[in-house]
Amino acid sequence: MIIRNGKLPLYRQLYQLLKEDILNGVYPRGALLPSERLLCRQYQLDRSTVRRALSVLLQENLIERHQGQGTIVLCDPARREAENLLFLMCKGHPRYGGDETFYIHSIDMLEYKLQKQNDRLVYASVFPGDDILEIIKRYHAKAVIAAGALRKTTCKILRSLHIPVVVYHAKVPGLACVLTDIQSGAAAACKTLVRYGHQKVGYIGVPSYNTAQTPLCGFRREWLKSGRDQTNLLVESGDWTEQSGYHAAIRLIRAHVTAVFAISDSIAAGVMRAARETGLSVPRELSVIGCGYISRPGAGGAALSSVYTDVGEMANATLMLLQYQRQTGSHHPVDVIVPAQFINRHSVAKAKTAGCAGA
Repeated sequence: MIIRNGKLPLYRQLYQLLKEDILNGVYPRGALLPSERLLCRQYQLDRSTVRRALSVLLQENLIERHQGQGTIVLCDPARREAENLLFLMCKGHPRYGGDETFYIHSIDMLEYKLQKQNDRLVYASVFPGDDILEIIKRYHAKAVIAAGALRKTTCKILRSLHIPVVVYHAKVPGLACVLTDIQSGAAAACKTLVRYGHQKVGYIGVPSYNTAQTPLCGFRREWLKSGRDQTNLLVESGDWTEQSGYHAAIRLIRAHVTAVFAISDSIAAGVMRAARETGLSVPRELSVIGCGYISRPGAGGAALSSVYTDVGEMANATLMLLQYQRQTGSHHPVDVIVPAQFINRHSVAKAKTAGCAGA
């Protein structure tokens, strides 16, 4: 996938995709690469960009070009010894680590993709006071993927490293980051609620986590843009857990909201439980929207409407940035933003004119 709104040059992205195909045997020795015209059409790139990507492959002796014959793969390079890539999960306290379901899914996807590159993913949880440099040394890590509650001291250490570093699902100045356009996704979710006539809604976020602030900006902007009263957007706090979503939802239900947006599918599951236990029907009496990466069932087995980001594309972008740093030695802060979309399943409906009965 070519990501057009990121700062990584398009030719470098195409180069990386073609090189991976060569290394993985998609194009074995002696095979022809697709023509420039086909590559332009397949990846929706101009010919100068395609030629630049091919020139890098040519410099690395991975291909050769023959007039009238096309671009031929020279050989499969000898497989190097497997290297350890460290997934550093930074936690604020022993029970905190963000949306665990999302990170588990992300780690599984990264492991799957790294197997094709003859590398290994190792995992370590880090708490305040832990010696990050010692952890990197212990695992013989050749690159670091950092995620979670990144403290200022942690970020300072990561910036000082002389190995590739990518921040996953968070924004850290001075470091390469893979982000999701969750703000636009949240705005789209809000727009749907407005279109369905909801006048009073709840929002459950995680204020202690920097990435979780951006969806609120998008959601609030769309809410105010619609002319809705700001006081009818009720903001509650959670901690990524279903239990926190349950307690926040109880407070919102008592305030007679007709819809709730939750920053994670785990929190949204707690909202579903609160609705069920207070006798509200989802979505007839309470619309619920989550924010996640896998579909969760709602009350009565209904599928949860959610702002969705493809974790596979996030993993691709992460490995692409690491490979770019490894090959060029450049650690310039580059942001790659993976699109998010609102998927309306079966937990959102038009608002009841009489509002929502409280518990």
